[in-house]
Amino acid sequence: MVKMLDQRVAILPKNTIVTAVPTVSRHIRQRGFDHAAALAQGFALRRKLAYIPLFKRISQQSQHELSGVARFAAATAAFGLKQQPQKQPVLLIDDIITTGATLQACTRLMRESGVDEVYVAVVARQMQK
Repeated sequence: MVKMLDQRVAILPKNTIVTAVPTVSRHIRQRGFDHAAALAQGFALRRKLAYIPLFKRISQQSQHELSGVARFAAATAAFGLKQQPQKQPVLLIDDIITTGATLQACTRLMRESGVDEVYVAVVARQMQK
């Protein structure tokens, strides 16, 4: 998947920070690792960019259990920043997009903290019912 992302993501500025949407703890325990973080780390290594885990999960509720409307409310409260990002471009990697609520919430946090350029990459798209 890292190779696929590398082939599909456009050329980024050389000072881009790569980060990931953190996975809920229950899924990390099931898998033994955070798959989104692993993708982001692999992508950063492949592109010779810095990987910094900028986000923390405040809520451990999985988004896939929620309706579209509920996702936006839940995503706003689900994430916080672990550290203040530098004012340089950020690539946010997530495993899947359904409504865009998670990416919107995380992007908003970065923009509010002063990041001007936010890029997003996802591996898959979940079709809504």
